[in-house]
Amino acid sequence: MHPPLDVPNAPSRSSTDSSVMRGSKIAVFNAIVLLPGRACRLARLGQKHPARFSNSTVSATEKPHKIQVPDDSQKAFPSNPTNAKARTRQLDFWNNAAMWQRILSWWDFKTAIAVIALVQPWIYWFYRKYGKGGHLDVHKTGNVEIGFSSLGETVGLQGTLRAVDREFFVSSMTLEIVREADQSRHSLEWGAFRPPAVLVGETKDPIEMPAGFMLQPTAPRRYNIVFIDMAAQAAVRQLTDPLQAAWFAALTANNVPTDGHQNYYETQFNGTLLHVNTFADLDPIIYWHPGEYRMRLKIHTTRPDGDFFENWRFTLTAADVTGLRNNRLPRGCPARC
Repeated sequence: MHPPLDVPNAPSRSSTDSSVMRGSKIAVFNAIVLLPGRACRLARLGQKHPARFSNSTVSATEKPHKIQVPDDSQKAFPSNPTNAKARTRQLDFWNNAAMWQRILSWWDFKTAIAVIALVQPWIYWFYRKYGKGGHLDVHKTGNVEIGFSSLGETVGLQGTLRAVDREFFVSSMTLEIVREADQSRHSLEWGAFRPPAVLVGETKDPIEMPAGFMLQPTAPRRYNIVFIDMAAQAAVRQLTDPLQAAWFAALTANNVPTDGHQNYYETQFNGTLLHVNTFADLDPIIYWHPGEYRMRLKIHTTRPDGDFFENWRFTLTAADVTGLRNNRLPRGCPARC
């Protein structure tokens, strides 16, 4: 037996009519405001989770819809219940056709031309700096000229420089010499540019101070450069400067005419104590000895910054070294020391 239900007293007619009116208003409000919103939410939820709101049975001829997901999503979100929500968001991203259509609509012909025009200077700059770097060819001509004078040890090189694929600005050239016997090393810097023409007679060879120059692929440049050991030059000048002063003083004191300088030097001046000591002190400065040598030319360029190298080998005989040592003081004219 169920307990009796408490039934409220029947309402009066006026109260019943008011309740009906309120009920109809609520029904109208739900139909206009609440039901469409709920229907939209259900529709969206049905799109995200079609399995919850569609018939689970599939006919034999109908194939279920499959969502193509990249392999990376499988790696990023493995089958784990805790990652279900993140996996659902990723599926929605890859299947958002409206988003991809909007992205593709932005990439039209005009946009492509604008982007290419914007990045073209940067692509060209990157290509010039890191892409086609170019090369510098050194073509040797003639023999290596080894010398010793008041300039110290000198090396003369001749040839042609040629730029390949791009232009270069040559800012400096240095030379490193290594003696094979004891692996002693000496560095020489470019000291003078000589003209490629050969001058015959008493005319002195005009020289040019070294300076950087532009080298273009369509315009190779001939070179005739004298490289000088600056440290040896300073040591030689320290010894020969007093000798030059003594030579000019002797010419003035003895009233030696210009055509008598050679005879005066050979008969009187070369026997003085200062001359003999200077001649002996210059001998240790000369590092040319008989044997094999190798040298490496380094060409430094700017814009683009780079170094290019070329190697030579040469041999000095005993006769060559004797001639170089006898030239430590020019015969008959210490003033040129």
